[in-house]
Amino acid sequence: MRNRFLFLAVVLLGACVAAGMVEKDSSSRTAGATRWDYGILRVDDLEWRERGRIVEQKTGPDFATAMNVPYSNLSDVFEINLLTGLGDQGWELVAVPRGTTYVFKRPR
Repeated sequence: MRNRFLFLAVVLLGACVAAGMVEKDSSSRTAGATRWDYGILRVDDLEWRERGRIVEQKTGPDFATAMNVPYSNLSDVFEINLLTGLGDQGWELVAVPRGTTYVFKRPR
C-alpha cells in the first residue's frame, strides 16, 4: 500500500512539474513576441496606409505636407524624402512588391 501511495505521489508530482513547464514555455513565447504595425506606401498613387490612418492626396506638395517630409519636383528625391521620413518615424522597409509600392513595419 505504501509503495502504491509513493508511486501515485511521484506521478502526481511529475504531472505538476510537466504542467508548470508547459505553462512557462507557452507564456514566455507570447510575452516576448514583438507585435508589429504595418504600413504601405504607394508613391505613384500618393497614398500611405497604416492601422488607423490613411493619407491620400491629389498633389505631391500636399502629400509631402501630410507626410511631414520635404517636397521635391525631382521624383527620385521626393521618393527618398518619403522613405527617409518614414524611417525617421521608426518604420522599417521590409518589402518592395512592385515598382514604387513599399511595405514597412514597426513595433507597436
